[in-house]
Amino acid sequence: MYDHSKQIPFSTLTTLQSVLGNDLRSPDDVTPNQVRHLQQLAIAYSLPVTTSITQLISLWNNGEANTTTVTVDTTEAEQRLNDTMLQKMRDMQRGNIQGIEKAKAGMEGSLETLTMKVMSDVKKFKDLAKQARPIVVKTDTSEVSFEGELVHEAFPDVLACIGADVQVWLVGGAGSGKTTLGSQIAKALALKFYTTSAVQQAFELQGYMDANGNYVETDFYRAFKHGGLFLFDEIDASNPNALTSFNQAIANEHCPFPCGMITKHADFRVIASANTVGHGRTQQYVGRNQLDGATLDRFTQITMKYDENIERSVANNDAWVDEVRAVRQASEAKGKRYIISPRASIQGARMLANGINIEFVRQSRLYSGMPPADVKELRAEANKIMATK
Repeated sequence: MYDHSKQIPFSTLTTLQSVLGNDLRSPDDVTPNQVRHLQQLAIAYSLPVTTSITQLISLWNNGEANTTTVTVDTTEAEQRLNDTMLQKMRDMQRGNIQGIEKAKAGMEGSLETLTMKVMSDVKKFKDLAKQARPIVVKTDTSEVSFEGELVHEAFPDVLACIGADVQVWLVGGAGSGKTTLGSQIAKALALKFYTTSAVQQAFELQGYMDANGNYVETDFYRAFKHGGLFLFDEIDASNPNALTSFNQAIANEHCPFPCGMITKHADFRVIASANTVGHGRTQQYVGRNQLDGATLDRFTQITMKYDENIERSVANNDAWVDEVRAVRQASEAKGKRYIISPRASIQGARMLANGINIEFVRQSRLYSGMPPADVKELRAEANKIMATK
């Protein structure tokens, strides 16, 4: 057994030794009393009490918790991106120099026109640099590249927490990309991805026995037993009473399901996504419930704002995105409760690309459901905002 005397006071260590012994091997053999003492071990090493039993057994035996190290490395990808953008900039410069020579010779255009083109090229270059977020995720056992994918700016923080086996509560507006981010975190850690939306009864999470005595599994059960990332989508729309078993499962190493007691897999991870912080309905999200403090206390909260780079890249219509974002800014400034998400940008851009009249797109996608007075007010304010940019 590892010598813990430098880290743990003698009296505490003596108690731990009497309970944990010298031959602690499998989580299946650990008693509830030993679980409590392993959690004391975690506290002594400044680890969260939610650290898996497998890791704590390793810590007790070897002095190492064997936690997964997650590194977000952008060096190589950024170098390739920089080389690409540098070449683009050289091409722009080469074309502009040729244009200047032609302008001097009176062959075409004017220096004023060309100067505007140079400024436009520089803006495109800067926009390209802003939109690119090359990421390579390295763990102890794998390396996953996200080059070419759109990754939300909150990705590194969420990944670091999930890699450390810390439950995350993602709070963000409708259409902010919470579900997509969850699937990307699963990909980064080479975990299966499971998801469930709001539940009203416990069996929707835990499953049930059918009329023939067969257990009907759920995604939550599969993730808990076999490992994987479980995304609890719109958890704040759930019945608080239905979450009691969920609280028990994420806090302990074992959980009773209708088919029997199940041991939590070492690779079980949880993300809860919500439109609110769990304190109940808001002006925008009136169908949300106030959740029990015991549920909220189990999560680390991370806010997901609307990512402008993703919104622009997916919509691929800067003029329309500018208008949508201006109306969103105007609505927030005026204290309105309307939801103007990136979906308005993306779906509106698709409608415009298909030849639909822009006024129809505005009324059906951007101002849908608003009283005429509010539409007039927000349009006027949005025009002012766009005029200053």
